[in-house]
Amino acid sequence: MKKRKVVSTPVIPSYADKKQRARLIAIQQKMIRKHMSENYFVYATDQKSVLPFSKYNLQERGIDQAAADLINKTEIKWSITLCVLMREKNGKNKIIMEPYLIKTPCLHSEIQGLVTEIHKDMILELCESRWADNIILPAWIASSGENEIDEISAMTIFEKMGCYDNNKAQWEDNQ
Repeated sequence: MKKRKVVSTPVIPSYADKKQRARLIAIQQKMIRKHMSENYFVYATDQKSVLPFSKYNLQERGIDQAAADLINKTEIKWSITLCVLMREKNGKNKIIMEPYLIKTPCLHSEIQGLVTEIHKDMILELCESRWADNIILPAWIASSGENEIDEISAMTIFEKMGCYDNNKAQWEDNQ
């Protein structure tokens, strides 16, 4: 099994003086912003947490606790792609995507609350369409700035997460 790359930041020693501490905090912030710009942060409702994936090779990245804490404390402008994973009756996996740009900086932990209503409306609209039986689960992909993900990359990530393999559409349950 290939070892995944871990997103991490240096620890600031407690004995650092104010000037050194301020310099190290600035370095940490710069590193975190760089990590945030290099990764997609992916959430599917069947997962327990948000998973980072590299924008370059779409491989899952690990994340240490210090980096996770800093990401949760860093306000940036997020570009969110709301997704609904689906499976057609011929067995072909499909994804419906809708981009959503958060124009004011916000914390990573605030994303779910900001997009919930829009995501619900998107799903309700699909439930009233001919696609209702094909819905597997809702998900979203966040990235910093205006970096939207393309459909093929999004499907690749959700396949790696096992979202299509571990979940069924309503028409599959009725068979």
